[in-house]
Amino acid sequence: MREHGEFSLTRQGRLLRFRVKGALNLQTVQHSFDAFKQLVAQLGGQTWCCVSDIREWELFTPECLVLAQEINLWCHANGLTHEAVIVSHALMESISKKARPEEHLVATRYFTNEFDANAWLAEANCACSDQTECCAVGG
Repeated sequence: MREHGEFSLTRQGRLLRFRVKGALNLQTVQHSFDAFKQLVAQLGGQTWCCVSDIREWELFTPECLVLAQEINLWCHANGLTHEAVIVSHALMESISKKARPEEHLVATRYFTNEFDANAWLAEANCACSDQTECCAVGG
């Protein structure tokens, strides 16, 4: 089956920036998981932070929820400490929270704009000191 929806994932130092657009299917979510694994492996075990911009996300098919929860668990187990999630409305925030396991140990905050998300990460010492994009993948 073909992928539906799009994502991009970039890394700047220990900061990952994840953006999604459109309605995602299982293939696109799996591709994004593979991309996370690839970029996080480059960090050599260091902790990292993430900005997830889901303002253009049009949800995903039901079978994607289990994989999204698996991705969140994997990210925590592999060094994610803080995640700033940018949403366009409260319903999107509610659905995003369902993709996180009940015992989600990553510090997660929701924002409606990129400026506030970046400011919170900077306060948590997650700001990227190297503004050069090290790597980018997408689908």
